[in-house]
Amino acid sequence: MNEESTDIVAVPNQVQLGTIQMRPEDVIARASAIATELAKIIRDKHLSVRIRDKDYVKVEAWTTMGAILGVIPRERETRPIDDSGFESYVDLIRTSDGVVVGGASAICSWDEPTWKNRDPYAVRSMAITRATSKAFRLGYSWIVVLAGYSPTPAEEMDQVIEGVVKETSPKADASAASASHTTTQQDQPIRSTVPTSGARQKNQWEQDVLKTLKSMGLVDSPQHLVAILNRSPFMDTPYGELAPFDAAVYLAGWHAFSGKNPNMSTDEKNPIINKLYLDGAPKEWEDAAKHILGMTL
Repeated sequence: MNEESTDIVAVPNQVQLGTIQMRPEDVIARASAIATELAKIIRDKHLSVRIRDKDYVKVEAWTTMGAILGVIPRERETRPIDDSGFESYVDLIRTSDGVVVGGASAICSWDEPTWKNRDPYAVRSMAITRATSKAFRLGYSWIVVLAGYSPTPAEEMDQVIEGVVKETSPKADASAASASHTTTQQDQPIRSTVPTSGARQKNQWEQDVLKTLKSMGLVDSPQHLVAILNRSPFMDTPYGELAPFDAAVYLAGWHAFSGKNPNMSTDEKNPIINKLYLDGAPKEWEDAAKHILGMTL
């Protein structure tokens, strides 16, 4: 009678970074080497933009990193959001076996000042571009940080920063250094041309509201935050009368509902979220907002 073996079989301890297999202790060293090569490509091919005192990489840099790792983007779906723009979802595919290893959604809207007069194909294309950059950012932003760049994709910055965006180059860097200011990007308002009172219009939101909601960290970009507010019940609230905490409760509810219903489109979930809020926001929404903002429950 054969006895069952009790020998311990060693299983190789490996992790995978894209298609690259390695030991856990080698991850940082390997990623740092990739980051060094990526930084050289970004500089040589001008794949970043300088905004104030930081460098933000373009989608071409994110996809270049993906190619190094053996990960490529694939558009899963892009759909219109009423008449306001497009929402796109992009998957990240591992080339060695076709497995989905990541993904993200993003929107581009005619409500954004930069895009309000653009053709539909351009707005749709930017939604796909933003989703592509965001998908790579969610999984691999730490490699871009190792390369010396901001983890926020450049395509997410065009509505937030006023003024000219200059390509990153030694000459541009020198000019930026000589003309540096004491204020930072975080000190700047998300929008500067807003009414002081009266009827609210799209994209016109109080600065204290925007700063409060931005601090919650529930939305991927300021333009996404503004797009959410543009479809909220607060469009009927006169400018200057919206309390930051009320908006925080709505955003916490929006985030919770979206997380529980990931397959619902914006057009499907938005009226439901608005009705839940107007009918009396669930207590868990308020508790979540208080918790995130560090308030006493």
